[in-house]
Amino acid sequence: MKAFYSVMAAILFATCAARSEVVLNPLLKDVSPELAPILQHVMDRARLEDQNDRGFKQFYNFSREKVNETYNGDGDLLKKDVKDSTHQPRTDLDVPVQPKKQTVGAPRTQQQQQALQGQTFDKNELLNEDTIRRFDFTLAGQELLNGRNMYVVDFAPKKGNLPENSIKERFVNKASGRVWVDAEDYVIVKADLHLMKPVDAIMGLFSVHKFTYAFERLRTDEGYWYTQNSNWHLEDREGIFNRIRTHSETLSNITKNNSMAAR
Repeated sequence: MKAFYSVMAAILFATCAARSEVVLNPLLKDVSPELAPILQHVMDRARLEDQNDRGFKQFYNFSREKVNETYNGDGDLLKKDVKDSTHQPRTDLDVPVQPKKQTVGAPRTQQQQQALQGQTFDKNELLNEDTIRRFDFTLAGQELLNGRNMYVVDFAPKKGNLPENSIKERFVNKASGRVWVDAEDYVIVKADLHLMKPVDAIMGLFSVHKFTYAFERLRTDEGYWYTQNSNWHLEDREGIFNRIRTHSETLSNITKNNSMAAR
């Protein structure tokens, strides 16, 4: 425990030292001085996630298991799909070995995934300029996770009328949760969120009663982050029919391929 507190003190000192160096987004003006530079670093680092993901897929072999289940309103299993796959990297890509040391580039342009209809948040949607506008953030503390130091950040919707130009925005405005941010790489390593209130759509013909979503990531020795496991649980109603759907995804058997070993 003594060593743990020494590490935490060092992190706090580093954060205070970096606070005067980082250029903060104006959207962070109302965030606490302790948390604002952390969120800024997270947003900057998120711009490298596509590069990180490409590198991991190029240099590593892995197995993936996806499980989808559908239940009726009474909890009876109606359908279960299990899909196993293996990934064999391509060798014709040119990706740096340590993406976290690269200069931050332009924001990603990939279309965001829908949070409804059985799909989840993308990991980069949890802390971007849009969510900064919609949520209040609190630095809840610091923890060790898998041997690495983490900032623990809670978030909840801002009070007042938030913009709702789509079903997804209506959904996001009622979500809250917690994220764990790596204190060195400023990557969101773990997330746990839930829906605070039901969401109605299509004039009440479709509604979501409950939604939870969680994921956890691990880091390779070379600096690549990958999602080891993720899962969501969705309870909704369409017309007069209640439905429960769950999804889980797990990566295992992570090994370097020949191109990584050659380096």
